[in-house]
Amino acid sequence: MKKLILLATFISGIYNANACNVCGCSASNQYLGILPNSKNSFAGVQYQYREYRGVHETIEGVDPETSKDYYHTMQLWGRYNPVRNVQLFAFVPYVYNERIENGSYSRNTGLGDITLLANYRLLGANCTGKEWQHNLLAGGGVKLPTGKYDRNDIKYNEGLPNIQPGTASFDFILNTNYTLQHNNTGINADIAYVITTPNKDEYKFGNRLSAGLLGFHTFTAGQLKLIPQAGGRYERNEVDYSNYYYSVKNSYSGGNMVLASAGLQAFRNNVGAQAMLHIPLSQNYSGGMVTNRYKTELGIYLLF
Repeated sequence: MKKLILLATFISGIYNANACNVCGCSASNQYLGILPNSKNSFAGVQYQYREYRGVHETIEGVDPETSKDYYHTMQLWGRYNPVRNVQLFAFVPYVYNERIENGSYSRNTGLGDITLLANYRLLGANCTGKEWQHNLLAGGGVKLPTGKYDRNDIKYNEGLPNIQPGTASFDFILNTNYTLQHNNTGINADIAYVITTPNKDEYKFGNRLSAGLLGFHTFTAGQLKLIPQAGGRYERNEVDYSNYYYSVKNSYSGGNMVLASAGLQAFRNNVGAQAMLHIPLSQNYSGGMVTNRYKTELGIYLLF
């Protein structure tokens, strides 16, 4: 009986602690999309930015609390082709997250979680000049707990797991990427599913699904190639567990979103650049208490 009372008290404490834990999503945000020339390896730098707004009720008669979350990620990433039909990817992020809640400012910065992927080409080949071409990659990988995760900040300073640079957990990724092209026009579809595990504090971020569809066309002017692209993405985050061992869910987490996407890739010789903008068309995060404003991505890379 004593153990049951202690457990009930523990769970109640978790719910009270999470009463204001309304924010955007976890730090990890990787997907492949339209990739540079499949026959080349590449290395580059990418910047990602996401912005969220949160409104959550407190007690009756008190104005609702508001929050603003800003997620900045600067990462090294690249692809290496060790043998025919095998592609290895690596993402090494540095994270700068900011939060403003009722005029109070906080930030979390540091190395993020490194992601490693291995894909195998099931269809297609390293060829050019054909009227019809397609390329199907499938594989998976792991997200390592290399990122900063301040347990004391979460426990004593009301910090949120979601705005930590890392998750302190091993997560596993399944992904596939398909491109179909006719001459200079094509479509790209990609799907990634992340299977998360609980960290040492038994906090478990929800599993995540990300899927995208883009249409593109390649324009060539001398050595310059421009590839405008447009389409959409669907993202779904399952509910987090505040304590996975006791199956205590964080009801102020999880949701889904549909985004319109537009961007441009440019290549000249062995140097490439890209820019993407994602605007939400519909969304439902944390029971409607959190809204994403937009997402952007900028990057440059060197093909070799």
